[in-house]
Amino acid sequence: MDDDPQEPPKRILVHSGILPNEPDATALAESQDAAVRAAANLLRVVRGAGKPTRIVHDASELIIAFTAYAKAHSNGAYPGYEVAQWLQQAWQLNDTEIDSWAKEAVIRGALQVVASRLLGQRVQERTGWEELMRGVEALK
Repeated sequence: MDDDPQEPPKRILVHSGILPNEPDATALAESQDAAVRAAANLLRVVRGAGKPTRIVHDASELIIAFTAYAKAHSNGAYPGYEVAQWLQQAWQLNDTEIDSWAKEAVIRGALQVVASRLLGQRVQERTGWEELMRGVEALK
């Protein structure tokens, strides 16, 4: 047989389709981890918690991880669309309950309100409030 008994079995990661034994699997995992940690800390800081002193450190780790990701891919591209997927998958509810869409509407609306306030976007803030309130009404 040609099989090397020391080689671990290859498994496909569902969210990316990348094999864990390939060199870019580590870069993918580190990029995902850095993106989620940085976003979570920023959200907590905006909320009034979190660690504001870690923002620069998180940003530095994010740049290092994204650079490694780009080097590991043949086209040299930084993660773009993947980042949105990682961050959205990290917070979305896995509820099978009927009201899970309403809970997610509240969360999405609240995130929109905060982001819009940070940028001074009144129209988008109003849209966020509308989504948040639709979710709240559905939960009653």
